[in-house]
Amino acid sequence: MGVCSQCKHFRRVKPGSQLLATIFSTTDADISHGLNKIVEDEGKQRDEESQYKRSQATAGKSAWAYRPVMSDYCGLNEKNGEYYIAEVLNAGQQCTKFEQGKPVRHACSDCVHR
Repeated sequence: MGVCSQCKHFRRVKPGSQLLATIFSTTDADISHGLNKIVEDEGKQRDEESQYKRSQATAGKSAWAYRPVMSDYCGLNEKNGEYYIAEVLNAGQQCTKFEQGKPVRHACSDCVHR
């Protein structure tokens, strides 16, 4: 039992805007505007996911109905298309599936989400 961020099943989400910003120079006005629009959309998605997490927690449910785009999650059973709300699954740090370590890295070509 421990903190989710130290578990090998924990998946930290990195927004697409951050990935794009590292690739494209933001000195071009059109690119900057496009990235700002993406950041705005990501903020809306993050808010929706936060609201969904709260409703699931209130209902005593620990699973997402879909793979979250803007929220960290527990990937304990992600190969089967199950994504868990880490904060709910590990409430009070009582998760029985906690395993210290970092996620196993896979090549994109081997990813189940490809």
